[in-house]
Amino acid sequence: MFKNIKHLIDSISESWEETPWFRAAGILGGTLAGLFALNNSLPSELSMDLSKLDLLARQYILMAIVVLYFLLVSVFSGDRLRFEKKLRELEQNFKYDKKGTLYNGGEPNIAFRIVTFKGILEGISKSMGADTLSEQLIATGRTAGINFANSLGEIYNEDVASHKIQSDWDKLSFVEKLNQWAEYDSSTGWGVLSCTTKESDVYVVITHLHGLFEGDGGKYFGYFLAGYAETIIAQIIKNHTGGGKISDYADAKLVSVEPDGKNKLSLNFKLK
Repeated sequence: MFKNIKHLIDSISESWEETPWFRAAGILGGTLAGLFALNNSLPSELSMDLSKLDLLARQYILMAIVVLYFLLVSVFSGDRLRFEKKLRELEQNFKYDKKGTLYNGGEPNIAFRIVTFKGILEGISKSMGADTLSEQLIATGRTAGINFANSLGEIYNEDVASHKIQSDWDKLSFVEKLNQWAEYDSSTGWGVLSCTTKESDVYVVITHLHGLFEGDGGKYFGYFLAGYAETIIAQIIKNHTGGGKISDYADAKLVSVEPDGKNKLSLNFKLK
């Protein structure tokens, strides 16, 4: 029974993320239900008696609801199309040399099936314990990110700036550097990254539409990515000489790791 309920919840969640008309209907229906409940809870002198509306008024209301629904569908479809376009562009970065090496730009990579990869982490957790593994994966992520963090500027200058006639790494603002890192690592296969900043906080959201962050294996991988991202952001801060007002900060520390459904991972870092 519980498996059936979980399957139903997962199906609804997937439809919500991937089906614009379903998402639009849910938001619009919830909003209308809330307005209806609010209207019924108001004193009679403030509430609207819907039963007294004439036919023309009801037609106008219905037309407005239909127009709003299709407007929401259009907005959500546009978001989905832009996301898909981004994925197609990122796919072009990968090349296989038929000699056993997969390249992302000029960097050699490896690939696993998601189920296999998460199975590796789940297998390790059985011998180490969940809490110990989580801590170790954060620490491992921090170490694993050092080489890339130190090379990020050089990689950007060689693979991006030189090909697209853009500014060198040292001339970019802090936010531009975060966005360039997000764009580069979005082509590695573990999701599409987006970065936002607010005062001394950096928020990183990673979206993967095929269950990479689902289950225990996905949760453990999230801890690894959190440590990895902390190293990247900290290194960008320490070596930043471009534009932007971040001279008061010299480091970045992980604050939280929060799975957001089965398709998203949210990370929060504090600049110090």
